[in-house]
Amino acid sequence: MAGISSWSSRALVRVGVQCFWINRLMVKIGVANKSSNPADPGLSRESVEGYDTTRGAMVGDGKSLPVTKGAGSRTLPRLNQHQLEVFNAIVSSGSITGAARLLHISQPGVSRSLSNLEREIGFSLFKRDKKRVLITPEGTSFYEEVRRSYLGLDRLAQAAQEIKELRRVHLRIASLPALSYGMVPGAIKTFLDRNPTMKITFEAHMSHHVVESVANQRVDLGIAQVASEYPGLKVHSSFRSDCVCVMPIGHPYCDKDVIGIADLQTQPFVALPQHSMAGSQFDILMVDGQPIVPRMETLGTSAACAMVAEGIGLAIVDPFSASFACGRLVQKPFLPTINFGFRLIYPDNRVLSNAARNILDELADAFERYPLVSERSSPGYAPSGPKTSRQLRKTTP
Repeated sequence: MAGISSWSSRALVRVGVQCFWINRLMVKIGVANKSSNPADPGLSRESVEGYDTTRGAMVGDGKSLPVTKGAGSRTLPRLNQHQLEVFNAIVSSGSITGAARLLHISQPGVSRSLSNLEREIGFSLFKRDKKRVLITPEGTSFYEEVRRSYLGLDRLAQAAQEIKELRRVHLRIASLPALSYGMVPGAIKTFLDRNPTMKITFEAHMSHHVVESVANQRVDLGIAQVASEYPGLKVHSSFRSDCVCVMPIGHPYCDKDVIGIADLQTQPFVALPQHSMAGSQFDILMVDGQPIVPRMETLGTSAACAMVAEGIGLAIVDPFSASFACGRLVQKPFLPTINFGFRLIYPDNRVLSNAARNILDELADAFERYPLVSERSSPGYAPSGPKTSRQLRKTTP
């Protein structure tokens, strides 16, 4: 609907919901007609004041209008949008001529539509007095319903416009902590600058919790380390970076260009858990080589950086956490390469909103431009997992 004008949008909404409001008006008319004839709860044509039983018609203001026949029947009038627009225009302008001018149609066309409407609903809406038209009490009651229906249509048209312009959106996003400091907040800010009325709830969790939240549809999209195929998930895009070695400022290794596995064997080491992607890859390095005994283990990379800044030891972390801690520690490339891969994910079996699609594309483009991201790939891409020890030894300095 991006190319539809405001006027066209309002028109489409009116067409789409006119049946609802017309049906509501028909029910109101049916109730009014029933109550106006107490001698005939079923709207039969028995002789009561106001009805001509010989013609089966209701007489009012010198004009005979056909009514529904048959005992016990309550056939509702068949109205259309044009008739209601004509009626509304007559009330608004106060005359047939004014209504014709408002609607850009002929006066006979207005009179014909009004007559058809009165014939359909079974009572007079106006009293004709020479060149004037005076609304009847029944017409006033009917107009209140018409006015409410138009107000309802206006509200629906306004709601449609706000939805199209992403002004009625609340997105929930979850991300692993390593990306929750600079890269993701920056992309979200850019998106909100273009959509200032949108509401976003952002949560930072470990990858497994992000994955569960997306799969269970507790959030609209997530950024996490996850396999290429996972139940309940779809992958929008995948990215990869290389982990780095971080050390305290002034450490003797600050003069080195690259840190290798042998360099860590003589230094205190802060390890990440074995179940983490970086931790599992690092453990493979130790299979055939001299083991590295960690001085301590910590769950998150931000905590590992904090421990390193305090001088507890060296650590292998993702470049995003290391970059955020810039000024408190020094980072160096590490070989063999330990990959830090992550994906933009969203729930399977669920239609994405336009807002969710837009922000997924915004995040993907921002990640691709980010200096610390080495590679972007298609949804089928699988971030490189732990290599064999033989493969890793070939690249060890």
